[in-house]
Amino acid sequence: MHTALVVLSVLAEDKEKAPDADDVVAGWTGLLVFVLLILAVVAIGWALTRSLRTAQRAKEQGVYGDEPSEESDDAPARLPFDDEVPPSDADESNGPDWR
Repeated sequence: MHTALVVLSVLAEDKEKAPDADDVVAGWTGLLVFVLLILAVVAIGWALTRSLRTAQRAKEQGVYGDEPSEESDDAPARLPFDDEVPPSDADESNGPDWR
C-alpha cells in the first residue's frame, strides 16, 4: 500500500501545471463557429418567414380547400372560431360553475 502511494505521488508531481488564464483564448476557430451559428439562425428564420408567407398566400387563394378570401392586407386576420357562437345556458349567466 505504501508503494502505491509513493508511485501515485511521483506521477502527480510529473503532471504539467494548468496554463494561466491569459494563455487560454478562443482564437479564430471559436469566432468562426460563433459566426456560422449566427448565420444558420438567420437562414432558418428567413426560410421560416418565407414559408409562412407562402402558406398564408395559398390559404387566401383557397388552395387548402378554404374559400378564397376577399380581405385586403390591411384587415386583421380572422381566427377560425370567430364565426362560432358559444352555447348559452340560461341557468349560468356568469359562466360555468367551478365549485
